[in-house]
Amino acid sequence: LVVRGAAALETLDLGVCSIVGGDLTLTDDPRLARIRAPALRTVAGVFTVEGLPSLRQLDLEHLGANHGGVHLRGNQALQGVHLPRLQWSGAFELRDSPAATRIDLGELTRVDGDVFVVGNPTLTEVSAPALTEVRGALEFLDNPALREVRLDTLQRVAGGLTWRGPDGARLHLPRLGAAGGAVDIDPGASLDGCAVDAML
Repeated sequence: LVVRGAAALETLDLGVCSIVGGDLTLTDDPRLARIRAPALRTVAGVFTVEGLPSLRQLDLEHLGANHGGVHLRGNQALQGVHLPRLQWSGAFELRDSPAATRIDLGELTRVDGDVFVVGNPTLTEVSAPALTEVRGALEFLDNPALREVRLDTLQRVAGGLTWRGPDGARLHLPRLGAAGGAVDIDPGASLDGCAVDAML
């Protein structure tokens, strides 16, 4: 399902649709301000929301599985990402969203690819209290208001681990026992996690 360049569309209502068997792409729709998907539980392909200047909230309360990855890029008004029942995803990306303040991934346990949180100047909170494994890279870059991230259940990152944040920021990884790639932590940050300290 692709919705691209729909100049007059203000609300996308997926109604009783519970499964999207391929990609779900919403891009360059200037007036799209609301996405309703009350029954959506699975997106089998890549889920992309990009260049929607009127969208303020992404709230998909029942989405539980996404095979291809969630990619949110360049949504100028997006303030919050609320995916409370998403349990696993092929990837997760929030990039270049200047109004975003919060990411809620309350039940996310596994990401099969990369996690990129990049270029979000007002982001202050990332909630992923159940995340145990990232099978790609984990990167937090250029989020100057993000002063603390707690990933208390994260045990394994298969790729690299990168953190670039403000001086005095705290990254909590108390259970991380393995990082498959380079560990690159900003010298001004505070890192909590003995296992990771040993990798540096």
